[in-house]
Amino acid sequence: MFFLPLSPTSLASLAAPALSYSGNLWAWSPQVRIEHRVVISESSNLLLQAGILDPVSAEAVEASFDRLPTHGEQSGQPAYAARVAWSDRVFGQQMTVGIGGYYGRQNWGFGRTIDGWIGSTDLTLPLESYSHFAVNFIEAERWEALAAL
Repeated sequence: MFFLPLSPTSLASLAAPALSYSGNLWAWSPQVRIEHRVVISESSNLLLQAGILDPVSAEAVEASFDRLPTHGEQSGQPAYAARVAWSDRVFGQQMTVGIGGYYGRQNWGFGRTIDGWIGSTDLTLPLESYSHFAVNFIEAERWEALAAL
């Protein structure tokens, strides 16, 4: 997801094989996004991103041939996301600081809806010429409804 650019990946896995969802089209979250990069100086830029996504939920898709809409899709509106990031060169490597956000609604029927949001901060700092430190900070409301992220 573009609003959480430092999502962890690992070849060590237990329940699902590593990278197993990469070729599964039913596990992807469709999204349309726009990006604009503003050049501030020769080594510095500002990245603006915004998009709409298929609302996600922690529901598993039972069968790809007879798929029913998830509770997020039943809300009748897309999820919204945005991110702003500033990058500059430090020690010959890219340093990036970004903030992002996500909002999605789920409709559970009988007038019950859940609004969930995520606010995130990401930071990538070069330590030396061949290593770096990367971290995401996330604050969320109704995060259990967004567990698929």
